[in-house]
Amino acid sequence: MLYNNKEHISYSEVKEWHDCPFRHKLKYIDGIDLFKSIPAIDFGTAVHSMCEHFLKTKEMDFEKYENKINELWEKYKDNPLYSESEKQKCNEHAKLIMNEIPNFMQENFGEWEFIACEELLMEQIQENSDTKFKGFIDGVIKGKKLVRTKIKEYYWIIDWKTTSWGWAMSKKNDLMVKSQIVLYKSFWSTKNNIDIKDIKCGFVLLKKDAKDGNRCELVEISAGEETIKKSLNILNSCINGIKSGITMKKTYNCKYCAYDKTEHCVK
Repeated sequence: MLYNNKEHISYSEVKEWHDCPFRHKLKYIDGIDLFKSIPAIDFGTAVHSMCEHFLKTKEMDFEKYENKINELWEKYKDNPLYSESEKQKCNEHAKLIMNEIPNFMQENFGEWEFIACEELLMEQIQENSDTKFKGFIDGVIKGKKLVRTKIKEYYWIIDWKTTSWGWAMSKKNDLMVKSQIVLYKSFWSTKNNIDIKDIKCGFVLLKKDAKDGNRCELVEISAGEETIKKSLNILNSCINGIKSGITMKKTYNCKYCAYDKTEHCVK
């Protein structure tokens, strides 16, 4: 058991612990959650619903997005950040992204077929481990592309990420960032008994403020045995750290922390 009779851990929890073990303790163990939603986060949630529908049907349906964004704006209607003008801007961004997704998918994955959306992972981390890895995969598809004279087929684990302009190269190369999709690939391979060599993975960046024709970008992540090993080491270090009960503060990560300068965290 990790704590409070909990038997699983997710990537988001691993990242929280990696950023600051004390913040992880406050949020996950003590149950003090100071999360506040903002329009950018809910825009991403609504776009995800639109992308999920597209993967299942190969049809772009703006109504799926619109229903979700309206639901979220209604939920936070008392928050001045959730104005009608802000929603209109989000809608315009969503339409521009939506228009580019079909061609982007064809160019990057060829004649692809839908396998799964929001697929649940609940996999044993090690043979003798009492902790499981939990995750939901945004999309699994099977891509087919002509490479020279042969048709190559690969399963693709993809994760949609809404962003303004894209990611800096430092973020694309950050092992902690890459570990999310690497762990998904590794555990999905185990769950479905599919050779790791037949699976590719990557993030699909959906960019609100990019120029036309550049609103979608595939950040393919190389996830061979060495990278998987490093990602699993991060996961196991987190589990061992939580079980140790040591919750040191990483004060260099305080700047954007919701707990900073509150009664819960005094330096």
